[in-house]
Amino acid sequence: LREIIKNRKEEPAIKDIIETIQEKQYEIITCPERKSFVLQGCAGSGKTMLLKAILCSLGRWYRPKDISIYIIDLGSWSLKTMEQMPHVGGVVLSSEEEKFDKLAYILREEFAKRKKAFSKHGISSLKDYRENVSDDIPAVVLAIDNIQPIFELCPAYEELLTTIAQEGASYGIYLIYTASTQTGIRYKITQNTSGAIAFEMNDDTMYGQLVGGSRASHRL
Repeated sequence: LREIIKNRKEEPAIKDIIETIQEKQYEIITCPERKSFVLQGCAGSGKTMLLKAILCSLGRWYRPKDISIYIIDLGSWSLKTMEQMPHVGGVVLSSEEEKFDKLAYILREEFAKRKKAFSKHGISSLKDYRENVSDDIPAVVLAIDNIQPIFELCPAYEELLTTIAQEGASYGIYLIYTASTQTGIRYKITQNTSGAIAFEMNDDTMYGQLVGGSRASHRL
């Protein structure tokens, strides 16, 4: 995000949002220990644009061998264009049932492989694995725009997302998602979401629910 602020802040499409990303906010986003992260706000508040900016910044800062990004777009489908990034392994839309199943399989297999490898070498983090075993292992980011419908479209994702939220960061697998409210998001996922940015919301009480918790947070 620092790179975006520096080089893209005059672009009309993201200028207003980028101007709101102050130091405290992008420290919340980029903290390496962050397990998972939510961008929450009403329709049109800018959360999808910021999610896209975050993913673009990852593409600028890291080589494709260092980070793999998978995207589930259950919102406006505006993230479909990000398939062109070499870091992106795929973008799944709400109508693509087969791709949902394939992505779930990829993530489960990757999680199991890392868990076995880390245990074998007595490693507890991606950083330690890269320093002591091999640096040929990318961080994995799963980005979901408009997370709520996923639990109805693909019920099996509840267990997968809960596992990533709870344990994924230890193995270099991270979750970032957008939501209009916390309603409909499974409790174990929200409780393991350690960072948040609150955009404009329809109900002021939602700010207290999101920002008032123990997670690192900031209100726009």
